[in-house]
Amino acid sequence: MFRRAELMLADVCAETLAAATESGVLQARVGLTDATGNPLCARVQPATIDWSAAT
Repeated sequence: MFRRAELMLADVCAETLAAATESGVLQARVGLTDATGNPLCARVQPATIDWSAAT
């Protein structure tokens, strides 16, 4: 069975996006399972994902 997690770039805050544009790297940290231990799928909500600009 194949599942996918959808990462919405529109959810990235303006400061992080500006820093990522400058550094050239946008990084997303997200767990691969939901609260019940099942694979994470569908749209990943902003509280579940941590966006950052990497160097």
